[in-house]
Amino acid sequence: MASKHQGPEAGRSIVEEEAIQVEDLKQNQYAWHCQVCLGVSQPAQLAPAQSYAARRLNRQMMVEAHHVDQVHAGGARHAGNLLLLCHYHHDNLGDAMSRQEVARALRMATQGAKRRFLAASERQGSRIVDGYVASVPLLSRNDSIAIFFTVSHADYWLRKSREEEIETSDGSE
Repeated sequence: MASKHQGPEAGRSIVEEEAIQVEDLKQNQYAWHCQVCLGVSQPAQLAPAQSYAARRLNRQMMVEAHHVDQVHAGGARHAGNLLLLCHYHHDNLGDAMSRQEVARALRMATQGAKRRFLAASERQGSRIVDGYVASVPLLSRNDSIAIFFTVSHADYWLRKSREEEIETSDGSE
Protein backbone atom coordinates (compact mmCIF):
# COMPACT_ATOMS: atom_id res chain seq x y z
CA MET A 1 0.00 0.00 0.00
CA ALA A 2 1.42 3.39 -0.97
CA SER A 3 1.94 5.99 1.73
CA LYS A 4 -0.22 9.11 1.55
CA HIS A 5 3.04 11.08 1.93
CA GLN A 6 5.00 10.48 -1.23
CA GLY A 7 7.14 13.62 -1.51
CA PRO A 8 8.52 15.08 -4.74
CA GLU A 9 7.88 11.96 -6.76
CA ALA A 10 4.13 12.56 -6.32
CA GLY A 11 4.26 15.51 -8.71
CA ARG A 12 5.49 18.24 -6.36
CA SER A 13 8.24 20.41 -7.78
CA ILE A 14 11.64 20.23 -6.12
CA VAL A 15 12.98 23.36 -4.45
CA GLU A 16 16.78 23.08 -4.38
CA GLU A 17 17.32 25.00 -1.11
CA GLU A 18 14.63 22.90 0.60
CA ALA A 19 16.20 19.65 -0.67
CA ILE A 20 19.57 20.71 0.77
CA GLN A 21 17.95 21.61 4.09
CA VAL A 22 16.08 18.30 4.27
CA GLU A 23 19.30 16.34 3.75
CA ASP A 24 21.06 18.43 6.42
CA LEU A 25 18.22 17.82 8.88
CA LYS A 26 18.13 14.10 8.18
CA GLN A 27 21.86 13.37 8.07
CA ASN A 28 23.55 15.97 10.24
CA GLN A 29 21.07 17.32 12.74
CA TYR A 30 18.87 14.33 13.60
CA ALA A 31 20.90 11.36 12.30
CA TRP A 32 17.78 9.88 10.71
CA HIS A 33 15.67 9.97 13.89
CA CYS A 34 12.09 11.19 14.32
CA GLN A 35 11.85 14.51 16.18
CA VAL A 36 8.79 13.31 18.10
CA CYS A 37 10.52 10.10 19.15
CA LEU A 38 13.53 12.19 20.22
CA GLY A 39 11.15 14.36 22.25
CA VAL A 40 10.71 11.49 24.72
CA SER A 41 13.68 9.15 24.21
CA GLN A 42 17.42 9.17 23.71
CA PRO A 43 18.87 7.88 20.41
CA ALA A 44 20.41 4.87 22.19
CA GLN A 45 16.91 3.87 23.35
CA LEU A 46 15.38 4.42 19.91
CA ALA A 47 18.08 2.51 18.07
CA PRO A 48 19.78 0.06 20.46
CA ALA A 49 23.03 -1.49 19.29
CA GLN A 50 22.45 -4.61 17.22
CA SER A 51 18.85 -3.64 16.41
CA TYR A 52 17.59 -2.98 12.89
CA ALA A 53 17.10 0.69 13.87
CA ALA A 54 20.79 1.00 14.79
CA ARG A 55 21.58 0.76 11.09
CA ARG A 56 21.38 4.18 9.42
CA LEU A 57 20.22 2.67 6.13
CA ASN A 58 17.19 1.19 7.87
CA ARG A 59 16.37 4.46 9.66
CA GLN A 60 16.52 6.23 6.30
CA MET A 61 13.52 4.17 5.23
CA MET A 62 11.56 5.14 8.35
CA VAL A 63 12.05 8.92 8.54
CA GLU A 64 10.21 11.42 6.34
CA ALA A 65 10.28 15.20 6.05
CA HIS A 66 6.88 16.66 6.91
CA HIS A 67 5.64 20.15 6.00
CA VAL A 68 3.62 21.33 9.01
CA ASP A 69 1.76 23.81 6.81
CA GLN A 70 1.01 21.69 3.76
CA VAL A 71 2.68 22.71 0.51
CA HIS A 72 -0.47 22.29 -1.57
CA ALA A 73 -2.15 24.83 0.73
CA GLY A 74 0.69 27.37 0.35
CA GLY A 75 3.01 26.14 3.11
CA ALA A 76 6.61 27.33 3.13
CA ARG A 77 9.27 25.26 1.33
CA HIS A 78 12.11 25.54 3.87
CA ALA A 79 13.32 24.04 7.16
CA GLY A 80 11.17 26.53 9.10
CA ASN A 81 8.14 24.48 8.09
CA LEU A 82 9.67 21.01 8.29
CA LEU A 83 9.73 18.27 10.88
CA LEU A 84 11.41 14.89 10.53
CA LEU A 85 8.90 12.24 11.49
CA CYS A 86 8.84 8.45 11.45
CA HIS A 87 6.05 6.87 9.39
CA TYR A 88 3.94 6.36 12.52
CA HIS A 89 4.12 9.98 13.71
CA HIS A 90 3.79 11.35 10.17
CA ASP A 91 0.55 9.48 9.59
CA ASN A 92 -0.89 10.10 13.06
CA LEU A 93 0.24 13.64 13.85
CA GLY A 94 1.08 15.33 10.57
CA ASP A 95 -2.24 17.11 10.11
CA ALA A 96 -2.76 17.74 13.82
CA MET A 97 -0.22 20.58 14.11
CA SER A 98 -0.03 24.15 12.87
CA ARG A 99 3.16 26.03 12.13
CA GLN A 100 2.06 28.92 14.35
CA GLU A 101 1.54 26.58 17.32
CA VAL A 102 4.90 24.90 16.72
CA ALA A 103 6.61 28.33 16.63
CA ARG A 104 4.80 29.44 19.80
CA ALA A 105 5.79 26.24 21.63
CA LEU A 106 9.35 26.56 20.34
CA ARG A 107 9.63 30.16 21.60
CA MET A 108 8.64 28.94 25.06
CA ALA A 109 11.01 25.95 24.90
CA THR A 110 14.02 28.10 23.97
CA GLN A 111 13.50 30.10 27.16
CA GLY A 112 14.09 26.97 29.23
CA ALA A 113 16.85 24.45 29.65
CA LYS A 114 18.47 22.74 26.71
CA ARG A 115 18.31 19.00 26.29
CA ARG A 116 21.53 17.21 25.44
CA PHE A 117 22.20 13.76 24.11
CA LEU A 118 24.93 11.74 22.50
CA ALA A 119 24.29 11.08 18.82
CA ALA A 120 26.21 8.48 16.88
CA SER A 121 26.72 8.99 13.17
CA GLU A 122 28.55 6.79 10.71
CA ARG A 123 30.04 9.90 9.11
CA GLN A 124 30.75 12.00 12.19
CA GLY A 125 31.23 9.44 14.94
CA SER A 126 29.74 10.30 18.31
CA ARG A 127 28.96 13.89 19.18
CA ILE A 128 26.90 15.86 21.66
CA VAL A 129 23.69 17.36 20.27
CA ASP A 130 22.02 20.25 22.09
CA GLY A 131 18.45 21.25 21.53
CA TYR A 132 15.05 21.99 22.98
CA VAL A 133 11.91 20.00 23.56
CA ALA A 134 8.80 21.94 22.57
CA SER A 135 5.38 20.87 23.85
CA VAL A 136 3.18 21.44 20.80
CA PRO A 137 -0.61 21.44 21.18
CA LEU A 138 -2.44 19.20 18.73
CA LEU A 139 -5.28 20.72 16.74
CA SER A 140 -8.76 19.42 17.53
CA ARG A 141 -7.35 17.32 20.36
CA ASN A 142 -7.04 18.02 24.04
CA ASP A 143 -3.42 16.93 24.00
CA SER A 144 0.10 18.03 23.13
CA ILE A 145 3.21 16.30 21.81
CA ALA A 146 6.88 16.72 22.73
CA ILE A 147 9.07 17.53 19.73
CA PHE A 148 12.87 17.79 19.88
CA PHE A 149 14.59 20.54 17.87
CA THR A 150 18.34 20.96 17.49
CA VAL A 151 19.51 24.47 18.39
CA SER A 152 20.23 25.20 14.72
CA HIS A 153 16.84 23.99 13.50
CA ALA A 154 15.02 25.86 16.30
CA ASP A 155 16.89 29.08 15.49
CA TYR A 156 16.07 28.77 11.79
CA TRP A 157 12.40 27.92 12.44
CA LEU A 158 11.98 30.95 14.75
CA ARG A 159 13.87 33.33 12.44
CA LYS A 160 11.71 32.38 9.45
CA SER A 161 8.58 32.67 11.58
CA ARG A 162 9.55 36.20 12.68
CA GLU A 163 10.45 37.25 9.11
CA GLU A 164 7.11 36.04 7.79
CA GLU A 165 5.21 37.75 10.63
CA ILE A 166 6.95 41.03 9.74
CA GLU A 167 6.14 40.60 6.04
CA THR A 168 2.50 39.94 6.85
CA SER A 169 2.19 42.89 9.26
CA ASP A 170 3.88 45.24 6.73
CA GLY A 171 1.34 44.20 4.11
CA SER A 172 4.14 42.89 1.91
CA GLU A 173 2.21 39.74 1.08
